[in-house]
Amino acid sequence: MLEDLKWLTAVMWAVGVAVMLMGLVNYLLMRRKIINAYRASEDKANELRA
Repeated sequence: MLEDLKWLTAVMWAVGVAVMLMGLVNYLLMRRKIINAYRASEDKANELRA
């Protein structure tokens, strides 16, 4: 019983860490996309002004 609980806890912990890592990677990729889009639109605005 206790061994099963230990195993289950380990699996839950591993899943939690994996989800956290995926969320972090996703967040960083999204942030980079947003920054790139913002920079691109800023460049276009500068071109229009010039």
